[in-house]
This record gives sequence, C-alpha cells and structure tokens, in this order.
Amino acid sequence: MDEGVAHVARTLAEVDQILAQIQPQVGPLLAKLNEAADQVSGIAQSAHQLLGSEDSGDGNLSEAIGQLDQAARSIRTLADYLDRHPEALIRGKRPDHP
Repeated sequence: MDEGVAHVARTLAEVDQILAQIQPQVGPLLAKLNEAADQVSGIAQSAHQLLGSEDSGDGNLSEAIGQLDQAARSIRTLADYLDRHPEALIRGKRPDHP
C-alpha cells in the first residue's frame, strides 16, 4: 500500500510539473480562441448585413449563418472554460456533479 501511495504522489508531482509548463501557454491560447470567435461572429454579422432585412429564400445560407453564430458561441464557451480550468487541457473535463 505504501508503494501505491508513493506512486500516486509521484504521478501527481509529474502532473503538477506538466501544468506548470503549460500554464504560461494557456493565456495565448485563450486569446487566440477569443480572436477566432470574434472573427466568426464578424463573418456572421457581415453575412446578415449582406442579406439585408429581406429573406432571400435561401434557407441554406440562413442555416449556415446560424451555424457560424453557434460556432462563435461554442468557441467562447471553450475559452471561458479553459480560463477557469486550464488543467482540463491535460486531465480533460471534470464530470458535472448534481
């Protein structure tokens, strides 16, 4: 049992060391994710303006614009989550507890 505890302690120390190495990279990653979300939002907004207030009857284009909006929201959600939980890059997302 002592050997198992020592192994867990070593593993946790290694994980802490890895987290210390990636921590400085999380900020730039989040900045890039936010930049990507802004660009996707800008594309969707430009497409909305291009179409004007009239419905062109092209459901595929409207659907594509809606998907761009959703992609931007998803990227922002990911950036927010990683900002709060940078360790998720290594450990993955923790399960939600009810």
